[in-house]
Amino acid sequence: MQEVKTFCRICNSACGLIADVDDGEVVKLRADRNHPLSGGYSCSKGRNLPAFHRSPRRLLAPKIRRNGEFTTTDWDEALDDLADNLRTIVEQSGVQAIGFFIGAGAFFDGLLYLTARGAAAKMGTPQAYSDQTIDSIPKSIACELVAGSPMALTQPDFERCRMLLYFGANPLVSHGQATAHSNPTKLLRDVAKRSEVWVVDPRKTETARNATHHLVVRPGSDHAILAYLVREILQDGADRAYISSHCQDVEQLAEAVSQFDLARASQATGLGEDSLKDLLAAVRRHGRVAIECGTGVSMSSTGGVVHWLSLALMAITGSLDQEGGVWFNPGFHTQADKRDIPSAPPEGYVRPGPASRPELSSWIGEYPVAAMPDEIAAGNLRALINLSGGLVQCMPDVARSKAALESLEVLATLDVVETETTQISTHVLPLKAQLERLDASMCLDMISPAVATSYTDVVIPPPPGVRSGWWVLAQIGKRLGYDLALGVDPDSTSDEEFMAYLTSDSPTSLPEMKEKGYVQATPAVFGWFLKRIGEVGGWRLAPAPLVEQLATISVHDAPLLMISRRLHLHFNSRSNGTKEAGGIIMNDEDAMEAGLSEGAKAIVRSAHGSVEGIVRIDKTLSRGVMNVPHGFADINANALTSLEHVNKLTGMPTYSALPVTVVPA
Repeated sequence: MQEVKTFCRICNSACGLIADVDDGEVVKLRADRNHPLSGGYSCSKGRNLPAFHRSPRRLLAPKIRRNGEFTTTDWDEALDDLADNLRTIVEQSGVQAIGFFIGAGAFFDGLLYLTARGAAAKMGTPQAYSDQTIDSIPKSIACELVAGSPMALTQPDFERCRMLLYFGANPLVSHGQATAHSNPTKLLRDVAKRSEVWVVDPRKTETARNATHHLVVRPGSDHAILAYLVREILQDGADRAYISSHCQDVEQLAEAVSQFDLARASQATGLGEDSLKDLLAAVRRHGRVAIECGTGVSMSSTGGVVHWLSLALMAITGSLDQEGGVWFNPGFHTQADKRDIPSAPPEGYVRPGPASRPELSSWIGEYPVAAMPDEIAAGNLRALINLSGGLVQCMPDVARSKAALESLEVLATLDVVETETTQISTHVLPLKAQLERLDASMCLDMISPAVATSYTDVVIPPPPGVRSGWWVLAQIGKRLGYDLALGVDPDSTSDEEFMAYLTSDSPTSLPEMKEKGYVQATPAVFGWFLKRIGEVGGWRLAPAPLVEQLATISVHDAPLLMISRRLHLHFNSRSNGTKEAGGIIMNDEDAMEAGLSEGAKAIVRSAHGSVEGIVRIDKTLSRGVMNVPHGFADINANALTSLEHVNKLTGMPTYSALPVTVVPA
């Protein structure tokens, strides 16, 4: 039995693992007790990776769909056939008819992601999509408008923070959205011993149970709490010296939140006035506050506004880029603090959206996923290269989206296992699973809890018929006459050589990363982003598009609202080989009122569709709140979502705080 150190690439935390390997197979994965960040923590998703590698759904050879049936083939034929089809489309409609989708599987594959993120631009097509416009783009847009960069992602100063405030986030299960909560239970308990941890959530989540305070809020009303806090802190409790040195548009911010007094905040959120006053007193008492907003916020219609107001509150309390508040990770490999990166203009780097949906915009160089079916129907998008995305599970209005995907002339999917999306693809290109490839945590560079990197060699040899994702993408580009491999030849470059090439400017060498597995340059660093924000006059506290949205928000008074939810064994549309139930999850009183009980069949209806499933009772949900967890194909929450009713600024459909009804099936 051989012990091999590695790190997990299912979520942001990149926990250290030890693999017990016997005769080329991983027998067991366990936490690395000596890992500097995760410190002996691992979750069931990571520990069950061996089952994922041995999945009966594992893709082991390329496949081409011909006459409605899949044919197993070799790599040359698969890539040549794909290139021939793409070339025909380019000749007829131009390269802009080819699109790319980057899924979570690609994001956690360092070499593939760094190759993929610029592929559309290099080919000259605007048809770039990713799962960011499904669960997280509001945060990036708010950061771009307030701080001049979509990568200005705040990281709590866990060691010194005076107050930690979560909105719609459950890091004890998710491990963070644009942060990494390594060893999250210990982390939160340590913070709670010396400070206060507040959770604002309609459900008594695992995180809420470990917090010092929990506010049970009406879904979709988080903005009212933050607007109230900003209003009151500006009147009494603001860090005037910090504001004077580092902020702009303060008067416009005060005007934007002026109507959110205690009574309005209480009415909108369903919280008692005393609870809101207690929260305000805590912010004043601690002075600085670290705020984290999760997918419960981002996937609601008010996501952009909530992220903006959280940044505004941290700005006026002097918490941005300050000890005891939050910091900005410049990245071990990225080294943003040493690079001259221009800030976005006040209106952001917003660009025209897709021709079929002119009311939508393009942010971070991408079209919103909600526009993809219309682009396909209009003939603007004829071929899609899908990089490890579970499109059928994650796209809104699943029936219409799936029909659109099935109508594509080319849908080439690169993935590790068979999914509902590979089943409707024209070309299926099998990839190495994570324990079969070398990797470094380059994609997590600016959301790590330290300026650090993790590295892993190959743990077990891959099956003979699979390939590295970057190599596949580079070969597609090469056949079409495009260099998608950042200047290297995929025919003569190994994975290790490509990794050495991509990390050549990093502060440490690849041999050192290979030797140590984890290299830390420094823990939290402060001050570098304040210098950068000073070059544009300070934090922009009143972005016009978000101010306009705040003024028009109306809180749902529907008796039942669906909210998003993270699960222990599932990450977005990806499981780890272990079956976990989705289902219709309800508070016991709501279920009883609807004539339902545990195990009963029920139908959930929204204004846009319906889904049928089995009822599961969960008393941690407050009255009037229910879940249909996203990412499942059999009980697909996206049967309830709409391609038409999307936020015009973010392009996001409403997944959370969605009015629904539940009746017996």
